[in-house]
Amino acid sequence: MKTIEKQFDVGFQSTIDISVDKGNIKIWGWENSACKVIAESSEAMNFDFDLTNDYLQLELTKGQKEIQVYVPKHSKLMVDGSYLNSDISNLNGSLSLENGKGDIKISNLDGNAIIEMEHGNIELENINGTILVEKGKGTLKAFKVAGELKVESGHGNMELTSLNGECYVESGKGDIVVQEGKGNMNLYCGHGDLTLDYCTFKRLAAEGKGGTKIIVSSEQDGVWNILRNGDFNISAPVTSQLDFKVECRTLTNNIPGLNFTKYDDLYKGSLGFSPKGTVYIEGAKEAVFEKGNSQGYMDICSIDEDEKETLKILEMLKQGIITSDQAEELLSAIEGTSNLEEVE
Repeated sequence: MKTIEKQFDVGFQSTIDISVDKGNIKIWGWENSACKVIAESSEAMNFDFDLTNDYLQLELTKGQKEIQVYVPKHSKLMVDGSYLNSDISNLNGSLSLENGKGDIKISNLDGNAIIEMEHGNIELENINGTILVEKGKGTLKAFKVAGELKVESGHGNMELTSLNGECYVESGKGDIVVQEGKGNMNLYCGHGDLTLDYCTFKRLAAEGKGGTKIIVSSEQDGVWNILRNGDFNISAPVTSQLDFKVECRTLTNNIPGLNFTKYDDLYKGSLGFSPKGTVYIEGAKEAVFEKGNSQGYMDICSIDEDEKETLKILEMLKQGIITSDQAEELLSAIEGTSNLEEVE
């Protein structure tokens, strides 16, 4: 095993440029004005460096390498790799990362970042700043991102959790799951489903090719603006409590308990007795509604007896215990009883 260890005095706000052809690299920001490099390989490897004022350039080539780098946490970091797995953490400066193939994990970053990768999986955790991700193929997982997130993805699924800020996502193919999202979200989806769980976006704008479903879980609060050109599909659990206002040419509804009334080019409908949010769909040629698979949670103690009975009926329908006609008959009976009580 060959080991190389070097340390450079670069200053607290230096620029560090690291180039690696292949291997695994871990980069950690520390409270030190020096940059420390430890590289290990069972094969022969080259290690070249150039230090000019506060600019340090490192180049490691040949052989499969295990690399550890400690950098001043406020430095500007640039990483370039061909076949590189990267684990970068605890930085308060900017980051630029380009990689051909490999996995990337970035955590505890307080600053802006640009990530470009052709093939591999990306994990982001505890990020505060503007993040631009351009990837060809691979998954993306992001957790606790405060600030602006921009994603351009060719192929791969995404899981975005605890977003708080402006989010732009352009996906060619893949499913997208957003949990606990806040702020604004702008989505272009070529092919795949979008699932929203416990999100309170101020605004959701979605557009792209037909065939994309938007799955909205129960207990959704607030107003949802969903802008879409072309065909539009939305899928929701039958236990959801939502108002719908849909502007489209034609509408197909396959959600039991959701009835639409048409007013010129606008369809209005409600799901549940006490809707907790409103979904607006504008500019769709065709809107299709169907049952979703999301398991939304509802506090049964906070609703009245009619709502409890409604949920029981819809749950029986979901499990196939009763038919759609039977469910509609039972729901109509509940609604008729409620209206009679109001008159009395």
